[in-house]
Amino acid sequence: MKQKKWMWRAAVAVVLLAVFINCLTPPSIQKKISRALALDVSAGTVLAQSESHGGFHGDGMTYVALSFENDRVQSKIAENGGWKALPLSENLARLVRGLPTEELDSKSRILGVRNGYYCFLDRQADRTDRHDDTDVLNRYSFNFTIAVYDADADILYYVVLDT
Repeated sequence: MKQKKWMWRAAVAVVLLAVFINCLTPPSIQKKISRALALDVSAGTVLAQSESHGGFHGDGMTYVALSFENDRVQSKIAENGGWKALPLSENLARLVRGLPTEELDSKSRILGVRNGYYCFLDRQADRTDRHDDTDVLNRYSFNFTIAVYDADADILYYVVLDT
């Protein structure tokens, strides 16, 4: 009887330890991007990554460039209603030109894409249409996500800005 209790407790301890370790392991950047864009980018290889979020308010910028082996992501993007064909709208082009780029020249890479798609997600609290960028430049702060997919190079550029 005592041996069964010991085995039961050991099994519970192993399961709890596994759950605890899983909670401590941060999700990969591909998983974070997949969740944010509602698009599976798990097959992407990280070409460049920069993260400056931090501090008291969590302001900063995340920049990631993911490369893909084939155009499967492009077909998923074309099926996803949140993506539009390039070029960027004038508001979004102005936003990208204004991005802080201390370490990476992400602006020229994103603005240089001619053939592909983009997705804009406005994360301001009062937004009803997250994909609408019409009044995004008339604010004192920015909280948005923009992703640009280069169909010629099979590269996804992902930017999150919080000010």
